[in-house]
Amino acid sequence: MMKELFKGISNFFTDLSGLLRPLVFQFQYQHFKCEITKSTENETICILGNGPSLEKFNHDVSEGERKDCCTVNFSGNTELFFLIRPSLYVLSDVAFYQDSQREDVQKLWQNLKKIDWKIRILVPYTFPLWFKKMLEENHNVSVQRFCQVNWEVKLPLFKRLRLYLYRKGLLAPRNQNVMIPAIYSAILSGYKRIELYGVEHSWLPHTYVDEHNVVMQKDVHYYGTTFRPWEHADGSNMKMYEFLIMMYHTFRSYWLLKELAAYCGDVQVINKTPNSYIDAFVRE
Repeated sequence: MMKELFKGISNFFTDLSGLLRPLVFQFQYQHFKCEITKSTENETICILGNGPSLEKFNHDVSEGERKDCCTVNFSGNTELFFLIRPSLYVLSDVAFYQDSQREDVQKLWQNLKKIDWKIRILVPYTFPLWFKKMLEENHNVSVQRFCQVNWEVKLPLFKRLRLYLYRKGLLAPRNQNVMIPAIYSAILSGYKRIELYGVEHSWLPHTYVDEHNVVMQKDVHYYGTTFRPWEHADGSNMKMYEFLIMMYHTFRSYWLLKELAAYCGDVQVINKTPNSYIDAFVRE
């Protein structure tokens, strides 16, 4: 009995102290405001990952059957981006402003200037303001920012509070992969049915260690395949255990998003990707 009591007290203060980082983030970046607006007339959105199965995505539909679409990261460098004319576009890679001399980044900046339809581009609060202003030089573009800081908790009371803060846009599941803020932003935007395409997430069988003990990946996208090391944001190579920790956080975030969808009460997240490794959502 006493052991359980002390464990509960310990968890209470551990959970409470875990709020420090989100509070610092709010004071530094977000200022306790959510920029993501509920401005959708459609209830369904298709979120398109970059997996190879996206080649089979049926974008050739009549205007009356057309659904809202959300694309991510370097999809702006593809023909599909301009065919489907997404209403949401999520950018989460720091390369978009830190590696501005990269050819693919330069190409993306030029492509975004060609957008001739109304679009919301969503970026993390940690992206610099000059980047937001640069995107909005195209008057068809509205940039909104999303939270990317989580709160690790154990007690059911704080888990409930965390879901409330997710819904208010003041906390978010860990942003380990761009699909996580894409789903999160779609929920906050008011969509009721969220369909996922091109999200195989099959990194595990495509990861290997080469003869120099470098953890490598076969990076397969619908627009091409590359072989490269798994790297941290600073460009240093990941160790195998670091890669596996990253996988843990990625797939756990999908379960937190499932909890958020259930908490909202009327939101469905449906995985339409064949052979996807994501086990949190209903499949169709």
